Amino acid sequence: ESGVMDLHCEEFDFAKAFQHLYDNFKERIKNPAVDFICENPYKSCMLYADSNRILQIQTNFITNALKYTHKGFVKMSYQCVDDGLKLMVEDTGIGMPPSKCNRVFQRFEKLDSFAQGSGLGLSICKAIVDACHGHIGFETEEGKGSLFWAWIPCKISFVVPKDDIPNNSQ
Repeated sequence: ESGVMDLHCEEFDFAKAFQHLYDNFKERIKNPAVDFICENPYKSCMLYADSNRILQIQTNFITNALKYTHKGFVKMSYQCVDDGLKLMVEDTGIGMPPSKCNRVFQRFEKLDSFAQGSGLGLSICKAIVDACHGHIGFETEEGKGSLFWAWIPCKISFVVPKDDIPNNSQ
């Protein structure tokens, strides 16, 4: 409420944290009509950032996508781009009408009065992104789904792509 957000940066392997987050959500999903997809492009992705805040953004994106997707898929992904980390969650949920899009990141904003939750998840994501001097946004089409994304500037120590196969020949 004070508008001040403390960031506690540390070096951590986001690829492992991302996979752990996926595994935790996968266990809790009970709807067989929704495929939960994880696109983790790296074996290792060492970042210097606030791991808890970054994972909170991804968690809030996933929670919303699962809440509004009754069939199809929810896909979580990320990539290292432009000296930062871009988080993405795409779904085939209900999407939003253009008339509601300008209120998405406002506090206590619930675009569907029947959905559970306080309406704080996306405003918290925006506050974290703002505190990190990043960017946040979304694309949506009513009846077809949404793609939420956040880009956080951070120091990337190194990445090891999943398709990176060491060359043992000399």
